[in-house]
Parts: sequence; structure tokens; C-alpha cells
Amino acid sequence: MGGWNDHGVDPKAYSNKICALVAENVRQHETKFEKQIEMSERILQSIIVKSVKENKEMGSSTLLVLYLDQAKNKNELYTAYLGDSSYLIARPTGVGNFKLLAKAEEQCHSFNFPFQVGTNGDDPSKAITHKHHVQQYDLVIAASDGLWDNLEVEEVLQEINKLSKENNSISLNTESLSQSISKKAEFVSYDKRYLSPFAKKARENKYKNFIGGKPDDITVVAAQILHRPYEDEKLVSLHTSKSEEFDNKSDHSSSTNNSLDLEDTANSSLDLNDSQTSRMS
Repeated sequence: MGGWNDHGVDPKAYSNKICALVAENVRQHETKFEKQIEMSERILQSIIVKSVKENKEMGSSTLLVLYLDQAKNKNELYTAYLGDSSYLIARPTGVGNFKLLAKAEEQCHSFNFPFQVGTNGDDPSKAITHKHHVQQYDLVIAASDGLWDNLEVEEVLQEINKLSKENNSISLNTESLSQSISKKAEFVSYDKRYLSPFAKKARENKYKNFIGGKPDDITVVAAQILHRPYEDEKLVSLHTSKSEEFDNKSDHSSSTNNSLDLEDTANSSLDLNDSQTSRMS
């Protein structure tokens, strides 16, 4: 959380460390079950609990972990999260026609007060977990609250279907998709007349006249399920791209990866943390 800057603490230190720890603990789990990896909602939650306990950095962060089970015939996506970083899964029924399959709801104590792990943070065992059966060409969008506070789910789906139509395909360039979504979210975040999802929630919570987007750090990861014939019968791979990340000064950088970790540290897990959340006083 960006508020740690006021206490002389780098807010990235905790979030970077928790990502590295989750990735390492996932690798250890995979090594333990090298011949037949076993994953479940309970195991994924326990990995989060262990990682939070091992993190000695000062600070706090929301946390989102997605794990694709590649065991034969399973094709299960396990998820666990604390806070308001969230994800959706969309499934195509044809070109330009991706439909919402699932959307994770944010976990907050109250308006603009998300759960978080770390110093004086929440109990990591309270992480919400889900299991989703996925199939070829399903699309996953995982993002910090900077996206969900500025774009409705329908608007994210519009960007997905727009790219699908432009390329006349349900197989999408996830790098282009993540960048288009994050850029649109950044653009509307500075619109002072835009009735954003954040503004709607504010109006439901005593800020009756609030209007506009919410300038914030924005991180978007787009991933698509693709089946490939592996000799070791690991049949499902999840190809991902990390979007450009925008901070509230409009500085941005970009990178692309082919794994499932935001910090480029894991092969089959994705850690998505929100390092800055502005709070309305």
C-alpha cells in the first residue's frame, strides 16, 4: 500500500517479497509432487499462509494467486486472494463473442478499505478461494483495483471482443489486450466527469456527489488457455502477458512474460499485488 511511503518504507519491498515467496513455495510443492502434482484450494491457501509468515519485510499488500493445474484431464484453475485485486474469466462462443464465465468479488472491510496481508494486516487464512474448470481459449484477466475501480466488467469484455473481431480470431494477442485494457482504464481514471465503478461505490457509501475516475497504479495481466501435446502429458499451458503499468503520475513501463507470475518468478502460479491504494478521507 502506497501509504507506507509516509513512514519511510518502500511499499514495493513487501509486495515483491511476498511474490517471490509464493513462487518459491509453489515450486517446492511441485517438486514434492514431481510425478503427479496435487493442488487444491486448501493447499493454495496454505501456501499463502506460509509465505506471509516467512515475509519479514515491513509493509502490506493485497494478494492474488492463480494456479493452473496441468495434470491430465483436470484443466482446473485454482485461485486465492485477499483484498480488491481481482480477476475474471471469459469464454468465447465465437469470434468477437467472449462471455463472462466468472468474476471474483473484492474482499473489503468497508468502502475503500481492502483486506491486506503484512504488517498489522489481516489473517492470511481468510483468503477467498475458488476452483474453475477451464478449457481451450478461455481468457483470464487478473488486475489490481486500479482497473476494476475505473472500468466495468462489461467494458473489459468490450475490449476483449474488439480485439477478437479485429483479428477475426478467438486466439488473442494477450500483450496487445492487456495494454489496451490498462490504457483505457488509465484514460478514464483522469476523467473528472466519468461515473466510474469507484464513483458508484462512493455514492453508495455516504459520498453522494462523488464523480470521476480514480487515478491509481494499474496492473493488468491477460492470459489465455491453450492446449498443446506435451510428451509428459501436461496438456494445458497458460500464455500470459503483463500490461503496461501506470502510476498516478502517468509514468509507465512495460514487460512481457510467458509464465504465470507477475514478478517473473514462477512457472505455474501468478501473484498479483496492489502496491498502492488511495483512500478517500
